[in-house]
Amino acid sequence: MYEGDGLSAVVSPRLEGEHPAAADEAFAVEVGRTLATFHTAVTRLPHPRRAWLDPTAVDRPTQSEDDPVVRAARRLVARGRALFARPLPRGIIHGDLWAANMLVARNDPRRIAAILDLEEAETNPLVLDLARTMLSVGTDQSGRRLDGALVAAAAQGYSSVRPLTADETRHLPHAIRYVGGALVLWVKRTGAAIDPGVFLDRVESAESRPR
Repeated sequence: MYEGDGLSAVVSPRLEGEHPAAADEAFAVEVGRTLATFHTAVTRLPHPRRAWLDPTAVDRPTQSEDDPVVRAARRLVARGRALFARPLPRGIIHGDLWAANMLVARNDPRRIAAILDLEEAETNPLVLDLARTMLSVGTDQSGRRLDGALVAAAAQGYSSVRPLTADETRHLPHAIRYVGGALVLWVKRTGAAIDPGVFLDRVESAESRPR
């Protein structure tokens, strides 16, 4: 850890690997397993904070609250918020586990060598983290729909390390709605070069899939 001149930085040895390409079911299983391992291994943060999935952050207004996309995101957040009324397992979540924040081994593209970027880590219901990961590694080639087989594979891998409770399984759809809406709001708030509509489409595809 480097601190000086009002700046802080974490410096580590060079990590070998590369960002993963498109996910298949075997890789989705590995991602789920890795996320659950993180949840069981990381039990405290040296500097606790409220990051982007915390309800106080999600509730902060954007500069375009009248935008139809923002209104749709607010509806998703409201529909998903029921999970916070339940005593769901809580812990340290990564908060942003997607392809750009993972490295895979060059000689084995299905083996995750490292996970990166812990700036969004916070204490929250663990199922939110699984939903966030599903919304990234569980997409089809279009990037606008969730692939049911990939989502199921991620859940399978996760449960092989840390079995989901019945209540978590029941509220996973709420978590997907909440996180999908929160992603849209984050894009609108930060001006990130991402089409926020893709997250609305992914949630809609999950809603329309037969149970």
